[in-house]
Amino acid sequence: MEQNVQKITPVGVYIGLLGLVILAFGLADIFVWAGASPGLQAGILGIAGDDFFRWAWGGGFIMVCAGLFMLSGCTRVTTLQQSAKVVLVESLSGL
Repeated sequence: MEQNVQKITPVGVYIGLLGLVILAFGLADIFVWAGASPGLQAGILGIAGDDFFRWAWGGGFIMVCAGLFMLSGCTRVTTLQQSAKVVLVESLSGL
């Protein structure tokens, strides 16, 4: 009988943490656009703007989807399908 055991590897942990960061930045973009905050500034990183397409749709929504895809790809990252999903997300989010 074959058991479906999901192993957590260091690469999977790294990809999971990176997915959480990408998801957080995408949600921050959406919240700033929605008016929950006037903007975020941390060093050279700044999130501000009121343009719907650029900030909420183009930046926020795509980054949220990229973060969710990366989180779903962090398990069993050694398989070809999961590795392909992670590479797709990296190109989607501009890493």
